[in-house]
Amino acid sequence: MSVKTPPSLDRVREGLARIGATDAVLARSRPVVVAGTNGKGSVCAALEAILLARGERVGLFTSPHLVDPCERFRVGGRDVSPASYERANQEVLEATSDLALTDFEVHALMAVWLFCIGNTPVERMILEVGLGGTFDATNAVPHETSVVTSLGLDHQDVLGATLPEIARSKLGIVSPGSLVVHAPFPPEAAAVVAETRARVGGRWVETMPFGYRVDATGEEPRFFLGLDAVETEISLAGHRGAENCALAVTVARELGVGTREALRALGGIKWPGRMELVGRAPSGAPIYLSGDHNPQGVASLLELLPAYRRERLHLVVGVGREKDLDGVLAPLFALGDVYLTETPFRGRALADHGAWLGRATFSSPDPMAALKAATEAAAREDLVLVTGSLYLVGLVRALRKAARRDS
Repeated sequence: MSVKTPPSLDRVREGLARIGATDAVLARSRPVVVAGTNGKGSVCAALEAILLARGERVGLFTSPHLVDPCERFRVGGRDVSPASYERANQEVLEATSDLALTDFEVHALMAVWLFCIGNTPVERMILEVGLGGTFDATNAVPHETSVVTSLGLDHQDVLGATLPEIARSKLGIVSPGSLVVHAPFPPEAAAVVAETRARVGGRWVETMPFGYRVDATGEEPRFFLGLDAVETEISLAGHRGAENCALAVTVARELGVGTREALRALGGIKWPGRMELVGRAPSGAPIYLSGDHNPQGVASLLELLPAYRRERLHLVVGVGREKDLDGVLAPLFALGDVYLTETPFRGRALADHGAWLGRATFSSPDPMAALKAATEAAAREDLVLVTGSLYLVGLVRALRKAARRDS
């Protein structure tokens, strides 16, 4: 009979010690740890853009990658080189070979090595939580600034079936007496939030009030964020983009950056795979990628889609096996023609889609076959959208990039 080992950060903390990441070394990088259900990566990218524009040397660790694992690590706004990635990987693996670390734990330690030890140390290290918060590898890094984005139902097989359980895990990143900048919490999480605040204290700051406007008069929509009576165009799409930018500005303000100074950086945020235009169908219809993979993400996708002109919507959709199938597919099937496929990682077989399979316009386990069917069916006035999974978006992005390179 096997005994399940309780979750712990001890192995990661031991790994930090072995690579030379003492508390003093880590403190010099002034870490910011970002948790939440949706918007973590966008908030990280927006905060990175703000601090870079201010002249800071910033290290950013996010996950998962879409095409290349080097994407997970950015220094100064640029992905690290393959050589830097390999060296960091070797250093961490050699130091921790007996610790039985997970792949994510190795990557988190690589981020620390790249940002604090192996190169000129960064002045600010931004770490995106991979899953949950309490026992995520990023939470082994001592930090005085925690950020919590919007909360919703996702990864219920690991984090719990209810919002209070999920909130408790996400809020596990908060250190006693530290700064916590957060999106508005759902009412269902109120008791957990109150309990956490009473236990850890600190300064809790909610996203500052903001305005949002969309200009859909051109061929491509433009999105605007209003803060402190100043409006600026942002490169993140939809109300969710404005919400995430506003949260990043709020964090930056607490770190000493003026609101207007922060706003000026929001037009150049680089965050692929989120309503990203990647090409055209044979008819000229635009092809977008948006890795929305849970009901909350799909709901925010539905909010922004009216800004995009089209006669008909062709959706290439793959849903991971651990995701809420009905919660993701029901709203998407109501939007237009759905081309079902399988995701390249943690995929759900087409046979496991139940009645949805019979309702699909087209289905194939091959994502590129589904994309080909959608693009061939799309008229010039239509729109093709690949969604449902970041892994699916990453695969399509990689294959289209390779096809362009070979043509």
